[in-house]
Amino acid sequence: GNATTPLSFTVTVSDNTAPELSVDVPSDFSPNLEATSAEGAQIDYSQWLFISSDQVDLDPAISCERSDGLTKEAFFPIGADGTTLGCTATDFSGNSSDPVEWNIVVGDSTAPELIAETVPDDVTIEATSAGANTYSFTPPTATDVVSGNLTADCTAPSFYTAGVTYTVTCTTTDGAGLTSSTSFEVTFADTTPP
Repeated sequence: GNATTPLSFTVTVSDNTAPELSVDVPSDFSPNLEATSAEGAQIDYSQWLFISSDQVDLDPAISCERSDGLTKEAFFPIGADGTTLGCTATDFSGNSSDPVEWNIVVGDSTAPELIAETVPDDVTIEATSAGANTYSFTPPTATDVVSGNLTADCTAPSFYTAGVTYTVTCTTTDGAGLTSSTSFEVTFADTTPP
């Protein structure tokens, strides 16, 4: 009988299926962060769980990138527009999952903290004139997590009238416009007999 000519062909098995990625974050995580310094704020990833799966690669590589090009561990800067953080899983065939993304916005809502020891005490001073008494003091200072050390602005009269108690108010303002205020009293008394 007649025999057929053998046929040969090549079978190529390829992997074109991307992995899948999910990220479990702590229940109290929010992409809106409070600044902890002038640099902004960092994210603690120690409780984040990255879960990836792939039909071929049992352990796809997970990577996270930021829109500003910095590592995910770096400080996220203060700003209303935020910084995009995206994480993907990539298998050994080079297929990448859709990114899991967050827009990380860092703000400053913490007012300056006045240093109590620097606030002048209430004071009563013997008057030397009816209405031209003067009093000098050092304004209080404050600390702020973003703006650092601050000096208060105080509303005090140039001259004090005898027998009148004045309330001097001192206010510190940080770079975000947040304020803290304190006050003390100044009295010039006339206890010297004529």
